[in-house]
Amino acid sequence: MKIIKKSIIPGCFLFSHPNFHDERGFLMKVFSSYFIKKYLKNKRIMQVNYSLTKKQYSIRGLHYQNPLPEFKIVKCLDGKVFDVVLDLRKKSKTFLKYEKFILDSEASHLLLIPENCAHGYQTLKKNTKILYLHTNNYDPNFSRGINFKDPNLNINWPKKPSKISVKDSKLDFINIKKFKGL
Repeated sequence: MKIIKKSIIPGCFLFSHPNFHDERGFLMKVFSSYFIKKYLKNKRIMQVNYSLTKKQYSIRGLHYQNPLPEFKIVKCLDGKVFDVVLDLRKKSKTFLKYEKFILDSEASHLLLIPENCAHGYQTLKKNTKILYLHTNNYDPNFSRGINFKDPNLNINWPKKPSKISVKDSKLDFINIKKFKGL
């Protein structure tokens, strides 16, 4: 795997991964033990999720877990998304800053999201499929989120959302004076 973009957010990278093609199709190398050792600090993949978002311009996120932080590896399998990573680490030089990425199934890309960063995306095509690898299991008691339209973040989403879950639409804005980070 090769880093094709180092984010402003420390520990966040966009990788290209090898695809091996022949007359039958292709084989895609998504990750390896080397990748885990070097970038995930030897943590194990504990959970793999697959999502289908039917409607174009739907938004999922911004989600994180606390106190069970996790690395996430995100791969767009079909479709295209505008992906956002928000740094919530109090000692980070990019605390409360975000970076955006376009993940497209046409490209051989993986996005590595570090622990204690929130993640969300807007689908740019209908029937978008995403694969997530997590270094922690989901625990509803520690599931957290930030409202996608938080004016403190000023995220420029590409389009007005066509669909968002009730849960995500009710997420709070960050209280800048009280939120000290993770």
